[in-house]
Formats: sequence, structure tokens, C-alpha cells
Amino acid sequence: MKVNHSVDGAARDSVTDQRQNESRPAGVYLVLAAMLVYSIAAYGNLGRHLGGAGTLLASVTAYFLTIYMYYVIAQLAYQRYTYLLWAGAVTAVIVAYFLSGLSNTWVLLTGWGMLLLAGAATGRLTRAGYLQGQVYMIGAAIVTVFFALQSMLLWNEFLKAAPQLSETFIEQSEQFLLGLGYSQEMIRDNLDQSKKAFDVMLRLFPAATILGALLQFSIGYLAFVLWVSRREPTHRCYVPIIFWKVPFGFAPVLVIAILARLIGGESLQLIADNALAILAAYYCVAGLALIEYYLKKLRVSKLLKVLFYVLLFFTQLAGFFVVALVGFADSFADWRKVQAQKAL
Repeated sequence: MKVNHSVDGAARDSVTDQRQNESRPAGVYLVLAAMLVYSIAAYGNLGRHLGGAGTLLASVTAYFLTIYMYYVIAQLAYQRYTYLLWAGAVTAVIVAYFLSGLSNTWVLLTGWGMLLLAGAATGRLTRAGYLQGQVYMIGAAIVTVFFALQSMLLWNEFLKAAPQLSETFIEQSEQFLLGLGYSQEMIRDNLDQSKKAFDVMLRLFPAATILGALLQFSIGYLAFVLWVSRREPTHRCYVPIIFWKVPFGFAPVLVIAILARLIGGESLQLIADNALAILAAYYCVAGLALIEYYLKKLRVSKLLKVLFYVLLFFTQLAGFFVVALVGFADSFADWRKVQAQKAL
């Protein structure tokens, strides 16, 4: 669904077309240079040449440049620097290919495809006047699909190694507890709880990695909509945190995942567990946004807010599930009347 801003859209197109006829700002070429640096950091196998320090430096650089890539690719797409964007991307991909070799072609193509398509879709759909909730969901879906395609083999290998990892973890934990002087009964109780928690972590490893990729996209997306809001205030594409919510349209996905978890086979249950973990994380964010909304409405002091969130943090999983449940309930109750505001 599009927002009906035909006059604003025509004005934006006119301004942008005028800018296209002017000389391109130096920042555009800085973006192209950043693409090359990203390819070198992410696919240049620097650890082979520089050792462990090089690997760490390349990983940290690639992580933050990924966020930056989502931000600037969306900018270029929004400003209609189409040919410049794709020329720079193709050059960066070619450089990455020569650095990483034929064996990493799949990782390279899915990685750059994720950045380019998600970033370009964010920019172009925002320019076309689509609601930002829709823009974000489309971008997040692209990231999820491409990241899953990229990581499928890694997940399979990791899950195959999970029993051995769990056994090694238990053996090391037992030796550690023996060294602390724990009794056999206390060790057994601790190991049972630790094994369950560790097995859950291993089982939800795909969800954890997908959420990590979505976090990078989300930060880049937020930076982009803030940039658009500053550049063209009439566009009003930034949604304050206190009004974030998960659309009710995700409820059927949640129901299907729960049913698959209850009646499906092992493979379906594994997929359902990871889908539920991802949905729970988003519902938790929506729940926190709702809580922050009412704390602001009640004019709670900053000190009490900090104390509240610290106490909430110490509730750990119990607090997480309660907040996620609140976020889920708000997806159809709409206590903040977010849907009504979108219709204005």
C-alpha cells in the first residue's frame, strides 16, 4: 500500500531530477570507495596474510561496513544514482571474486545480493511513498532469505556437530565444578540445567545468526529514514520508537509456527523453533516500545525508568516472554492507536 502524497512525490522527483543534472557530490564517490573496502574486508582473506589480528580487524570492519552499506545503498537508490550504484557494486563484486576465489562464489553472491537488493528496495520503495512498515518488512524479508541461502551449509554442519559440542561442554563443566568442590548431587543438578540451556542455544543457532543480520539491516534502515526525514521533512517516514509495533498480519505466521512445533516432525520442529525465536524477538521490541510509550505518558522520571529497565533485565527469560506477550497482544489490540495514525 502506498501513501497518497502525489504532490509531495512530484516535488521530490523535480528536486531530485534537478540534482541529477548537477555535479555529483564527493560523498557519492566515497560510497563507492567504501564498497571496495567492504569487499576487501569481507572477502579478502586478510587473516591468511596478517594472522589472527588481521582476521579480527577485517571482521570488525566488515561488520560495521555492512551497516553502512545498507544505509548508503538505500541513499543512492533513493536519489536515483542507479547506474553509479550498480557500476560500483559490480566493481566491488569483481574485486571480491579475485580476492576470495571460485570456492567462495556462493557466499560472495548471496552476501552482496543481500546488501544490494535490501538496500535498493529500501531506497526505491521509500521514494515511491510506501508505508515504512511495509518498506522495512520487505527489506527484512530480503535479508532473511539471502542470509538463509548463504548460511544453510554452515547451519547444517553446525547442527551435525551439536551433539559433540554439547558433550564436550558437559565434560568441561563437570571438571570445572569438581574443581570448585561441588558434591556429586549438586554437579548433576547443575549439569542437567546447563545441558538443557546449551542444547536450546545450539538448536536456536540459525535464529541467532539471522537476528544478527537483521540487526545490521535495522540499524542501517533507521539511519536511512532519519536521513530522509532531515532531507525532506514533509516525507515523514521516521516512526518514533514509542510507536513501533508488529503488524497483526504476522499472527497467522505465529499460529502456523506453533502448530508445526506441536505436531510436526523433527525438521519442522527445528524450523518452527527458530521462527518462533525470531518472532519473539520482534514482539519483545514492540512490547518494550509500548512500555516506553506509557512510561512517557505517565511522565515517569529518567531515574525510575532506568531502575525499571534494570529490574526487567534481571528477570531474564521470564521478563522477555512477558514483554513479548505484551507486544503480541498490542499487535491486534493497538492500544496506542498506531493504525489510526497511519490512516490520517
